[in-house]
Amino acid sequence: MFNPKSLDSNLRIKQIGIARGYFGDFYHWVMAAPWWQLVAAASLLYMCVNASFATLYLLETDSSLNARPGSFVEAFVFSFQTSTTIGYGFLLPKTPYAHVVVMFDVIIGILYVAVVTGLAFAKFARPRPRVLFSNKALSVDYEDGLKALVFRVANGRSTQVVNAGVTMGLIRKNLAATTHIARRMQELRLVTNQSPFFALSWGIVHVIQERSPLYGPSMEQIIEDKRTRSGDICWHR
Repeated sequence: MFNPKSLDSNLRIKQIGIARGYFGDFYHWVMAAPWWQLVAAASLLYMCVNASFATLYLLETDSSLNARPGSFVEAFVFSFQTSTTIGYGFLLPKTPYAHVVVMFDVIIGILYVAVVTGLAFAKFARPRPRVLFSNKALSVDYEDGLKALVFRVANGRSTQVVNAGVTMGLIRKNLAATTHIARRMQELRLVTNQSPFFALSWGIVHVIQERSPLYGPSMEQIIEDKRTRSGDICWHR
């Protein structure tokens, strides 16, 4: 008996030649990030945009009506009211320069709200299946004296999943006597890889027979190969 998560935690893949950073794929980050990160990032960016427009308002002295000249706080409040189209009627543009900045402030504010609203709706409407995996995968006796690798998955939601499919593979370092070292994905064929109605739990079974990549060495030997780095093996579920 072994824990496949312990093998997954030791796998480290270093990407070389990819220029994009953490926010390289912004849409994917928004879809994958927790809600609190999205709200915090959107709020912080909106504050920075309004602070930038407040600085533009301060470039001209006394550009806002009823605002104290040189007050960054009141210029920030004026920019926030303008970009959100609240317009309480106390702070108003006073000079032609302020009216020009107000027009760009409103345009950026409307576009920003539209983009954030669209991203929030896409994130809210994104289907999120919740599949639970057993913490342990077992090597058990199977038919005709063979062994089988078995673990269980379960549907964590109250709704049924129709025509669910599962695949399992083994990533192993190429141990051939060549100068080129690469990881190879080897498919682990399953007894049943389709479930018409995935409502409760499902036992995933891979029979370790002659065509199986796991045939020959025992499960304990495979784990020991991983620990000694003579073979780089991980489970892909």
